[in-house]
Amino acid sequence: MKRKLSVSILVASLFLWIACDSESSVDLAYKDHFIKYYGEDGNQEGKDLVINNDGTIIILGTSTTTTGSKRMYLAKTDVEGEIIWEKNLGSLTNDEVAQDIEFISAGPEAGNYVVLSNVKKNSNDSLAIRLTVVASNGDSLKSTYFNYLESQEARSITHLTNGAFYVAGKTTDTDPSDAGNATLPINDLEDVLVVRFNNDFTWLVSDVYRVGSSSIGSAIKIFENGTNFSYAGFSDIITPGEDGIPTDYENNFFFRQFTTDPRAPSSTDYAGSSTQQEILASISKSPSGFFLAIGTQFTTGGINRLFATKLNGTTFTKAAEGILNSNDELEGVSVTASGASQFLVVGNKISPGGKDIWLAKVGTTLSVQFSVTFGGANNDDTASAVAELPNGDIVVLGTMNLVNQNKIALIKLKSNGQF
Repeated sequence: MKRKLSVSILVASLFLWIACDSESSVDLAYKDHFIKYYGEDGNQEGKDLVINNDGTIIILGTSTTTTGSKRMYLAKTDVEGEIIWEKNLGSLTNDEVAQDIEFISAGPEAGNYVVLSNVKKNSNDSLAIRLTVVASNGDSLKSTYFNYLESQEARSITHLTNGAFYVAGKTTDTDPSDAGNATLPINDLEDVLVVRFNNDFTWLVSDVYRVGSSSIGSAIKIFENGTNFSYAGFSDIITPGEDGIPTDYENNFFFRQFTTDPRAPSSTDYAGSSTQQEILASISKSPSGFFLAIGTQFTTGGINRLFATKLNGTTFTKAAEGILNSNDELEGVSVTASGASQFLVVGNKISPGGKDIWLAKVGTTLSVQFSVTFGGANNDDTASAVAELPNGDIVVLGTMNLVNQNKIALIKLKSNGQF
């Protein structure tokens, strides 16, 4: 039998280098701040995290065994990153990839967590969606398998104040009745997907919404605002100012508000260039009310840029947009609020030797307050999520290469991005 590795390592060497804007070195052995790895035999990839009120951290990722099977990996650590428990969820016979985790604060499952995953259905890469309720000790309590469409892929889950849930994503099972006001001059490959689940995880066919009018696209995140909802995503829908010729079908961010039906938004706005591709990765709301959406702009010259859009919190419309740190080739991954009006952004810095984790704090004018990079030479180290602790410390979740295996990495930093 293979020995389980259960890796949780305070990194002080092993091919790790840290670079920041000043190019100064930092002390990895600072007692309260660290980089630690988690996993077992095979490869692990970080995906998302939750910071509990007591400072403990729930880590979500995907574990790939040495035989190639994929399961969800879940761990709880203390404030120092030491493992309290770790679990594997899902069957070895069906590849299951972790996507999102949220704490459940209302409804019959209050006090537990909901984990969102995509499950491979067949050899054609058709996907189903699973929602799994997990207790505070990591035990799986119940799950719901959503397989209504030919293929559906989830991106995030939103827990509502009444205990219900919204899942955002996309489907390749396009709705021919929702192709928009004109026939698409290009193939309709996928629809934006929004699904509402009741607080007992049941759902109705009438609560499955496929939003068309584009060739490709995906919903990324849904927000609750009283009796109304906002959702953000990307698609190659024809935006205002474009004339509808095939060359206009390039991806932009979209931002929509609705009351009951996402297909009938009360307002819609867009961000991005009319000639470049912008793919939304993440969006977060600040306590002061406005939003920051980040993703990747794929330029015609083949260079990736981290593209950001600030949104008015009341109207969910664009207030500013721009490229973050144009000196680097970056792809956007995740964003979270920092304090009342700033944001923490993580992405992947691309260089000839591979990818490195890039962290920045962004101000209200989309100005970068600081940035720092983590990575090893000649391999891909990638970001997954970022969070701010109550004392202002920063926690970054990612995936880093360690002795020819990928492991989930948890990086705890001071509020200025330093150790």
